[in-house]
Amino acid sequence: MRFLSFAAATFVMAGLASTISAETVDFAEFADGDLVSGPTTEDISILGDTVTADITGIGGTNLVYALDTDIAANDPDLKSPFVNIDDANDSRNFGTALIVQESGSPIPDDNVGGTIEFVFSEEVRVGDIFILDAEEEVTVFADGIEVATSSSNGASDGPNGGANFFRILDLGMTDVTTLTVVFDGSGALGALEITPVPLPASLGFLLLGLGGLGAMRRFRKA
Repeated sequence: MRFLSFAAATFVMAGLASTISAETVDFAEFADGDLVSGPTTEDISILGDTVTADITGIGGTNLVYALDTDIAANDPDLKSPFVNIDDANDSRNFGTALIVQESGSPIPDDNVGGTIEFVFSEEVRVGDIFILDAEEEVTVFADGIEVATSSSNGASDGPNGGANFFRILDLGMTDVTTLTVVFDGSGALGALEITPVPLPASLGFLLLGLGGLGAMRRFRKA
């Protein structure tokens, strides 16, 4: 009976490791004009209580702000809805986005471009990232290695003359601890698809095996 219980437990663990799904992080916990980066802010929660991330910004005021795309008071180019740059039939509302703040104004403004960096509390898999209104090149780095670049579209290209569009960059990178998004010009980060890296099934077997050996020793002593 003990062997059957051990086998069932290892099967369940392996199944859980293989069924963890991606979560779209949309920054909805922030309000328009919230300071997201800096020494006085807490880490952003990415996957409930499982994964958090420290966020920093470079460029402009060197701060990352939340911008509510339903308001976009200082930048109508970042007002929802957005049209997919590659599919005019794909229109989405992104709610709260992240920008590098250009000035000390309390109203969020992204016109300077800059860098947004995430340092995760543990390794994650990064799937799609959603870039809003980037009329110039955007480059993405995972742990310091360039993994994606979007081309410049210019002010006259894309839906609505270059404004109010989004693009999807499919990273498909795993074991990522640092994600860096570099905007050469204006633009915002609309969302991230993040998945925690599951415990390998082989490691699960090892841990359960060690636990089983410990239990057997305690049983024999008793």
